[in-house]
Amino acid sequence: MPSYFPHAGYGQMFIKWAADRGNTAKQRSYGNGAAMRAVPIGYAYDSLEQVAVQAKASCLYTHNCREAIRGTQAVASAVFMANHGESKDAIRNYLSRKFKLDLDYSIADIKAGYSFDSSTNYTVPPAIVAFLDSADYESAVRNAVSLGGDADTMACIAGGIAEAFYGEIPEELRNFCYSRLDYSIKSVAIEFCQKYKISLYK
Repeated sequence: MPSYFPHAGYGQMFIKWAADRGNTAKQRSYGNGAAMRAVPIGYAYDSLEQVAVQAKASCLYTHNCREAIRGTQAVASAVFMANHGESKDAIRNYLSRKFKLDLDYSIADIKAGYSFDSSTNYTVPPAIVAFLDSADYESAVRNAVSLGGDADTMACIAGGIAEAFYGEIPEELRNFCYSRLDYSIKSVAIEFCQKYKISLYK
């Protein structure tokens, strides 16, 4: 991917790993990149058990550590549950119990002291809370961005869960994002949405 989009803002560890094409060593990053890309997994499998297995598999070469795997599984599980009509309380309780996440606070409780840190443990729980505190897709994204910190990743996670829960992304936001995507990426996104009956393509 970096060869196609060399200036897309990759982390230094990922750039080094991707550039070494003969390197098959598993990386032990505890960053939030694996959790950020976990949203599609929640749509693509038929049970929470399979979602957890596939979320872990998605981590093994870039984020092969317990912290990153747990956060990735939590995000994918939240999307699965949201897409299957579970309530916010059910999602909160399951993630808290299964993945030992502290989700018992609001965005307002942590906003004043929040700072940049891209670790999974620091960013995934607030991103999930940003969804839990929301009234719709846009407010979930705004909640995440309002914290500052690693806002793009947290907004990606919160928005991904919110789309599954609320069933849509507002058309003007979707069109804005699609207008900035390369055709190859956009075509994959549209095909995925059509296959799994997501949002606009239900």
